[in-house]
Amino acid sequence: MTRRNKALKVLTTSAFLASSLWLGGAYAQTAQPPAQPAMTAEQYHAEAQRLALEADARYVTDFYDQILWNQAIRNAEAAVAAEPGNPTYLRTLAELYTRTQFWWRAYQNWLKLEQMAQLGDQERQWAALSAAKIGYIRLSRGLAVEAIPFLEASLRWEENPQVAAMLDVAQQEAADTAVQ
Repeated sequence: MTRRNKALKVLTTSAFLASSLWLGGAYAQTAQPPAQPAMTAEQYHAEAQRLALEADARYVTDFYDQILWNQAIRNAEAAVAAEPGNPTYLRTLAELYTRTQFWWRAYQNWLKLEQMAQLGDQERQWAALSAAKIGYIRLSRGLAVEAIPFLEASLRWEENPQVAAMLDVAQQEAADTAVQ
C-alpha cells in the first residue's frame, strides 16, 4: 500500500469514527423494527386476491415485474407455503403466474394443481396456454425436442389446431435433426 493510500485510509477511518461519535453512534446502533406477526394462509390468500384486483385495475398489461402483481404473487406463494395442500391457494397462484406471463412457474403450478384436484374448463385453458407458450418458446429457439412434451401437454389440456400444427412442426424438426 502506498503512503498516499495509507493516509487516505486513516483519514476515512477517522472521519467515520468522528461522525459516529458526533451522531451518538447512530451508524453502529440502529434500532431494529419490531417483527411483523405472520399472517395466516387465509389472510395471505385474501391479500393476494386484493392486490390482484388492484393490479388489474391499474395496469394495462399484466407482468410479473409490476409491483402490485409481484406483491400479489408473493402473498399467494405465502398462502401456498402455509397450506401446501389447499387447492384454492394453489389455483390462485397458478392463475397469477399465468396472468403475468411467467409461463414456467404457471405450468409447474398447474401440474401440481392437476395432481390435487380436477381442473375446470378455465383452468384447463390457462394450463394449456402456459404449456403452449413454453413449447412455442422452445420451438422458436430451435429446441424442437424440448418443445414436444410441452405442446403435447397443452393439447392434453385443450385441443387447439394452432398448437397441433406447432407440434407437427416440432416433431418434423426433431426427426430431421435425428437423421442428420
